[in-house]
Amino acid sequence: MQDIKYRQFQAHENTYISSFSIIENSNFILTAGGRDSTIRLHSLTEDASTSIIVREAPQNKNYSIVDSSDMCIGSMDDKIEIFDLAKTTPVRILDNTPNDPTHNRTNFVIDAKILNKNMLVTCGNNHTMNMFDIRMNVVHGTNGPFTSIALGERSLYSIGYHGYNICCSGEDGRIYTMDLRNSEVICDQVSNYPILKIHQYPNDLTLSFDLYGQVRLFNNRSGLTSCSYNINEPVRRLTHTFDLQMIPERNCIINSTNIGEIQFYSVNKDRTQVRKRTTLKAVVDQNQISTNYLNGMKFDPVENRVIASGGTGIIHVWDNVFG
Repeated sequence: MQDIKYRQFQAHENTYISSFSIIENSNFILTAGGRDSTIRLHSLTEDASTSIIVREAPQNKNYSIVDSSDMCIGSMDDKIEIFDLAKTTPVRILDNTPNDPTHNRTNFVIDAKILNKNMLVTCGNNHTMNMFDIRMNVVHGTNGPFTSIALGERSLYSIGYHGYNICCSGEDGRIYTMDLRNSEVICDQVSNYPILKIHQYPNDLTLSFDLYGQVRLFNNRSGLTSCSYNINEPVRRLTHTFDLQMIPERNCIINSTNIGEIQFYSVNKDRTQVRKRTTLKAVVDQNQISTNYLNGMKFDPVENRVIASGGTGIIHVWDNVFG
């Protein structure tokens, strides 16, 4: 990590970035402004000083980016929009609150994942995981989910997906794992606190963190935590959410923090031990400690690049991360 190059640019003015997404096979990202109600397109070339507004939310509602590939998918409240980046109007609008009297409150979208570009899975505040058919060449009879699965009794915060497994975590500290081949759901109590984010990886591994910053590698097959660490010293309740990612081929976990840092942890091959490796520091204004958090973070293996977003509307970029 000797030749890392750091740069930053202002993606949104006077607002935090609620989320961002890397556009596949390109040098562009999409960002969602937390208070300016816009989705913007940015180039990650050396000259990234300009941006294009590709979508503006109606009625001052806030957007979040769900995913982006051929189409961009964003959410606001309980609606999911699918739109072409070349157009300003949505191709389709999905309703995350099922038309079902047993679901008696609006299901605000908290997280979503695209499965094989044909199906969208969402979770939100009414403890249901919803599945949508998002194929563009199919005539749809409804804009609601084709199936809804109740998981626990409290809000669901995050979805992970790999292979045949979909995992969902939430306020009750549990991880719910569903096998797509038989729709069987397994429930594991993993934390005593809400689990805010999960990612799914090969060999039935789920990476997660909870409200008090405890990061865990959990094996869905054995139902056991193989290793864990905490991003905070001393351990304390998080003031803002952060993001994390495992890079299996590098035996590495990376996470953003509430103090403007990206932390790297080494994991042994059998995933039972973890140790801190190094830290990347973002250039932040020390007079704005409350907004120095990095809530979003992604590693781009194609470009060997880490990208992070946070409370000041700035995108931070580290190139040549692994040399």
